[in-house]
Amino acid sequence: MVPNVSIIINTYNRAKSLARTLESLSWLRYEKFEVVVVNGPSSDDTAAVLDTYADRIKIGSCPEANLSMSRNVGLAMASGEIVAYLDDDAIPEPDWLNALSAFYADPRVGCVAGYIRDHTGYSFQCKVTVCDRFGDAEGYDNVEAALASGAVMHGPGSARYLSPTGANSSFRRRALVGIGGFDEVFAYFLDETDVALRLIDAGWKVAYQPAAEVHHKFASSHLRDANRIPTSIHVPARSKAYFVIRHAANAFGLGKAVDYLADYRIARRQDKRWLANNGLIDADQHAKLVREIASGTESGVAEAFMWPNGRLAEPGCEEERTFKPFPILLPKDERLRICFISQDYPPGPVGGIAVWTHTLATALAALGHEVSVVARTKEHPRVDLEHGVWVHRIPQRHHPERTLPGLPDLPPLIADWCFSAFDEVQRIRARRSLDIVSAPIWDVEGAACLADGTLTTVTSLHSTYQLVLPSKKMWLNDENYRRLHVNKLIAAEVWMLERSSLILGNSHAIVRDIEQAYGLTVDPERLRIVPHGLVPEKPAVAPVKSGSRILYVGRFETRKGVDVLAKAIPLVMATHPEAHFVLVGDPNVDEDGRGPTYLGLVRHVVDRYPGRVEMLGAVSRETLIEEYARADIFVAPSRYESFGLIFLEAMMHGVACVGTNVGGIPEVVEHEVTGLLVPSEDPAALAAALSRLIADPTLRGRLGDAGYAAVTSMFTAKQMAEAVEDAFESALEGCAPQYSQRLLATAGGRR
Repeated sequence: MVPNVSIIINTYNRAKSLARTLESLSWLRYEKFEVVVVNGPSSDDTAAVLDTYADRIKIGSCPEANLSMSRNVGLAMASGEIVAYLDDDAIPEPDWLNALSAFYADPRVGCVAGYIRDHTGYSFQCKVTVCDRFGDAEGYDNVEAALASGAVMHGPGSARYLSPTGANSSFRRRALVGIGGFDEVFAYFLDETDVALRLIDAGWKVAYQPAAEVHHKFASSHLRDANRIPTSIHVPARSKAYFVIRHAANAFGLGKAVDYLADYRIARRQDKRWLANNGLIDADQHAKLVREIASGTESGVAEAFMWPNGRLAEPGCEEERTFKPFPILLPKDERLRICFISQDYPPGPVGGIAVWTHTLATALAALGHEVSVVARTKEHPRVDLEHGVWVHRIPQRHHPERTLPGLPDLPPLIADWCFSAFDEVQRIRARRSLDIVSAPIWDVEGAACLADGTLTTVTSLHSTYQLVLPSKKMWLNDENYRRLHVNKLIAAEVWMLERSSLILGNSHAIVRDIEQAYGLTVDPERLRIVPHGLVPEKPAVAPVKSGSRILYVGRFETRKGVDVLAKAIPLVMATHPEAHFVLVGDPNVDEDGRGPTYLGLVRHVVDRYPGRVEMLGAVSRETLIEEYARADIFVAPSRYESFGLIFLEAMMHGVACVGTNVGGIPEVVEHEVTGLLVPSEDPAALAAALSRLIADPTLRGRLGDAGYAAVTSMFTAKQMAEAVEDAFESALEGCAPQYSQRLLATAGGRR
């Protein structure tokens, strides 16, 4: 029978990290758990965070900044057979409780600890900890290594023993209550070590479960800053001295315990001198810490004689402990375990593929699925839970001699990312298990996963090398680059289209255009059309509309038609000098190997109309949302778009749109209904459409209102996620019919 588990979170002035920890619990796989949060005495926004969970959790309070006291309050409120303590800056893996609870099948086990990853989410902060009766700890990679070294002794009176770390520790409630709970003299530090030792002396076993992982993100506290530099050491020093007198003096004699504490004070003063010498603390802080080393150890010795049996608290009565199940989003057997690959991923300025991946991944997680993303970073690898999505940011590694999985003939840098992403997908698969992996056709990012053949692999359609080739001057003019890079990727795109388990198209146009460009027919049994969807985003402050503010969003490249816009602006200004153009996007796009292609052209227009044409460059997401909200008209004269996500983003803010009648844009912007469409390559037609909207506020309002209605009724993130969910399930069943019935409805829930 699966035991009930009470997760106890003790929090103090960590509202932000607490919110993230509580959010993460919605994806735990365990069947029967409750959550107890003990607050106090917090002075930040913790109470507000807890209010949002009031119907789902038990909320207690602690009158002092005393971790052991807070742990005892939680213990008194808990009704689970197992109590699992989780730090308020820690994120558990989905199978955390399943792994912990399995070890309690042994009735002799009173405590089970798990492994803890550090703030990177990639490396380990600690695995197995062995302590002695002085409270000194030593780390090992696993229990077997500790046993082989002779470091661990078993049974009451053991000099060295397995000890949990507070961020990831659990106890059989009956065992913990039986020894009196936590000793409240340990306001912070060595509290769980003391409990482990008392459990062992009472005849209980302490065990380690490697599969029970948490990610310790480490937030600052009242005792140390975000860099783990101590701001006060009185309480830890007191706990250390108290522990030594309580446990070492009884085992080895008071004289040895006193000698140990003298050496301890010397060592801690040396530590603080090192911090001062390296500029990590100033002179005043150094002096304060040195004083607290002395005052803390003196206080700890005094407390040990004052409380020879410990300052224990009796947990509350049975009738106070009613089990309160925590509602998870989706039962584990109904979840998909999905991994997306996307070189770029928010935050920061990113392209359409990254925005789509982020929106879809977040929306699928909100439905209750377990979603991971593999993205690229130039820094050290890092894993974080972001809006319910496990985001793995990894550096691209070089694989010069690698042959497996067997990729098609790819340029080395492309192959390097395919291999790097595949390796991380396999690491995720080994840790969390995966059902399906999805990657964009651009740069064939999922090629290694597809070549491996052991995972259902989805290719999402976006602009391809073949489709953008006509707008890339360098590709057309540089024969070697085209032969060694472009042509190889075009061939690899065909390879992906022929082999993918599922092809996910964002528009009918992208499928039609790919079929025409490559001379092939996409198998309808492996095809789904799912339009992009959006999550509403509002600016921090409601904007004031001017009536003539025109926004462009896109890179300054040929495909985006920024040169056409630059030629249309003077035509608009000739009849509407009040017009104000704002150009957002990377202007430093190098298409021909000789520097930015259209930067000079656009700057000429900016200089010609100072104050009326602004070039903002790449901006943050927050700034972009503000610009959408301030705009009266949105324009994007693209030569090709597979879908046109930027139009949806503008429509979400009720902005009338002007686009071109190419690619997937007509499936997003309906001419004369939600916007105006003009031929590509036509500055005069573009200027005429813009001038028409400037002169007709009624038309602007009608198109903007219709666009907003279209987005909110047909292009929501939830609708997109539900349609993709259905497509993924069909792919896993070996069938992916072309059109989802879900796509025909404007709303709907999981089957």
